[in-house]
Amino acid sequence: MSALLTTLDLTVVAARLAALSLAVVALAAAVLDQAVRTRRINPFSRLGRISRQVVDPMLAPFEKRLLLRGRSADAAAWWMLAAIVVGGLLVIATLDFIRDEVARTAIAANAGPRGILVVVVSWTFSLLQIALLVRVFSSWFRLNPFSKGLRLVYGMTEWMLRPLRQLIPPIGGLIDLSPLIAYFALGLLEGIVLRAI
Repeated sequence: MSALLTTLDLTVVAARLAALSLAVVALAAAVLDQAVRTRRINPFSRLGRISRQVVDPMLAPFEKRLLLRGRSADAAAWWMLAAIVVGGLLVIATLDFIRDEVARTAIAANAGPRGILVVVVSWTFSLLQIALLVRVFSSWFRLNPFSKGLRLVYGMTEWMLRPLRQLIPPIGGLIDLSPLIAYFALGLLEGIVLRAI
């Protein structure tokens, strides 16, 4: 088990270095692209040609998405930087979570059946909290709630949110606080259940 934890630790360190490196490259590309677009660097100079050959292909998917949404493609480099930073943080957080859960499972396995029950209960509450977060983020990005993955998320969370919405209606008809309340209520309930075990 210690070999697996060491491997996961090394993977987390490598992911952090890779995310930082990608973010630095994306920042340099964004600054270079901005300088070429605003003519601070001549687009026909050597650096301008390098920007068109190297940076423009990296920006093409972001420019396409921005144009499809009716927005200017001038900010594509900054969107690329934001996507790389957010993606890197998500990968690092996921790897940290997996490492922590492997360590917790190893400790629980040594504690016997009670330890395993504690881990299962903790995983259940964590899964519900993650489902709540996915549901909130999907509403921010207007993802299709009828897709396969989001239907599962809605099924896991609606039983909690429906009663809360009846007690606490959305503020101004727009801001729904029920996911936030459910998230913290799950944390409290998890503490109570784990103390009872």
